[in-house]
Amino acid sequence: MSYVWETDNLVKEFTLSGGLFKPKHTVHAVQGVSLYQSPGETLGIVGESGCGKSTFGYTLMGLHQATSGSIYMNGRQIDPYVDRKAVHPVMQMVFQNPYASLNPRLTVNAILEEPLELDPKYTPRDRVIRVKEVLDQVGLNMSFGERYAHELSGGQRQRIGIARALIMQPQCIICDEPISALDVSIQVQIMTLLERLQEQHGISYLFISHDLNMVRYISHRMVVMYLGAVMEEGPALDLYEFPQHPYTRALTALNGPVIPHAPIGAPLKGDPPNPLDPPKGCLFSGRCPEAEGRCFAERPPLRDWADRRIACWHI
Repeated sequence: MSYVWETDNLVKEFTLSGGLFKPKHTVHAVQGVSLYQSPGETLGIVGESGCGKSTFGYTLMGLHQATSGSIYMNGRQIDPYVDRKAVHPVMQMVFQNPYASLNPRLTVNAILEEPLELDPKYTPRDRVIRVKEVLDQVGLNMSFGERYAHELSGGQRQRIGIARALIMQPQCIICDEPISALDVSIQVQIMTLLERLQEQHGISYLFISHDLNMVRYISHRMVVMYLGAVMEEGPALDLYEFPQHPYTRALTALNGPVIPHAPIGAPLKGDPPNPLDPPKGCLFSGRCPEAEGRCFAERPPLRDWADRRIACWHI
């Protein structure tokens, strides 16, 4: 099968200056992540704040440069940070804050036409037609084109953010916490819109969120990340209802099962370890109730188990 994108052992590290006469420090943000996405699929990534899920999306999009590892789009290896023109027809992004991500000095028409101006196949008339099409797709009429971001509600701004991502007709849209800044009633509207657009256009979504219930609802597959690494990955509903990794079980225990009497784990305790100095063994060993000798000494690989992959010595 041809994947929209694929990563092989992707690593992203940030170097922090320690100040005058002090050593530099390395933040291990993404640690050897290998994932893929099929056409028309929604892949959800969940985890606590600081687990590296947004950094992974930014690196995949080319907003951060990968430290090591490989990124493939439609089977071709590229460096998204260097070759932006190869990324934009394949992948676009919807950001968490719909106000901060829109230029306050431009009208909606100007915001949406801007990427089209870089494509010579679009004449000025074609750009106007395409903007109207994409506004219709997100449930807004042409009158919104003359407004500025501050004249829109939060839900309307996020619809414009989605329209901007759609304008170049990408194969995949990265949704980085796209509804967390919105009221609950508006969240439902945006989720319904995303589902409808996927049905109509076959778009793939990389849906990044800390809300397990929302990711379980919209995703076909789910990835659980912890301290920059994948702990468990598999079909969304199966993984949510019957988690196998101790970290996944702890996360689902905070939300509760959808199926009555489905097994859940113990509540999550303690804080994640310092990404400047990750544990030598399993990254979750310091908070895991099942951890024993080998867990503290050797990091478990991400292994196939039934219809999923799990990084745990007890599986």
